[in-house]
Amino acid sequence: MEHGTKEVNEGVMLADNAGKALKGIIGAVNKSIDVVEEIAKGSKQTSEGTNQLLDGNEQVNSAIQQIATATQELANIANKLQISVDQFKV
Repeated sequence: MEHGTKEVNEGVMLADNAGKALKGIIGAVNKSIDVVEEIAKGSKQTSEGTNQLLDGNEQVNSAIQQIATATQELANIANKLQISVDQFKV
């Protein structure tokens, strides 16, 4: 009978230790979940920032194109003006 009681007590101790180990594993998994969520949040913010940079880059490119077109038009007007002025020279 003592032998059976001893085995039961050892089983209870093993079950208690297993329960403690499982609680530790659950805690580690929860911490891992928190880290993954933070990484996902950071990735989303990085993606949004990249999209804003791309939009800004497109706006800059559009402005450069408009400036180039206006510069060409001004050069054409200046050339025509020079031709007109040359006609009035003696």
